[in-house]
Amino acid sequence: MLSDDKLGQKRERYTRPLLESYIKAFRSIDADPNIELIVACDQKEAVGVLQLTMTPFLTHQGGWRASIEEFVRLRVIEGKESVRCL
Repeated sequence: MLSDDKLGQKRERYTRPLLESYIKAFRSIDADPNIELIVACDQKEAVGVLQLTMTPFLTHQGGWRASIEEFVRLRVIEGKESVRCL
């Protein structure tokens, strides 16, 4: 999915086996309680992924804010209702 778009084709390296750097990044993200990876599915097929990062702020009375760090979707499903609903 990461190499499915034009920018990803230039930036990402999809190989088998997957590069260790991707595996390490996933493990770091998975271990961080302030990061959520949310997978969008169409039936049983993963069609998108969203990285949501929660950050504490000194402003807003010390509240937390969430930011979308990444949203990746499969090019082949553009325009389908399941993607528009995200």
